[in-house]
Amino acid sequence: MPAPPNLQRRLEEVRGAVKALPQVAARELDQLADQAHDKQRAPDGTRWKPVRDHGQRRPFDPQHHIQYHPVVRGEKVMLESNHPAAGCSRWGTRKMSARPQVPGRSGELGWWLPLIMAAFRKVLARGAA
Repeated sequence: MPAPPNLQRRLEEVRGAVKALPQVAARELDQLADQAHDKQRAPDGTRWKPVRDHGQRRPFDPQHHIQYHPVVRGEKVMLESNHPAAGCSRWGTRKMSARPQVPGRSGELGWWLPLIMAAFRKVLARGAA
């Protein structure tokens, strides 16, 4: 027995909203990467260590030369950078502390997660309304 017309229409709206979620996530992640830079914090909430400059401490500015952009592949969304130093900044080196601007190997989203979920809820609420 088919679903009643109103229910069928609602289901189609929800399906459309779910299909839009990767693009919503891409936009949100792009904004969050910029916010991470502004706040000088990793996605897990830890503050970046300052860089030493001849004994002077100054904030680290990875976006001065390292940019991340969202990439959507099917249902997967990633932040990628083509800059050769992105890995050194993200994971650190023997002589440089890590200053991750995007989620790391553990995928820890920290302060990003509530913001991403709020964006998802907003889209899904429109689809279910």
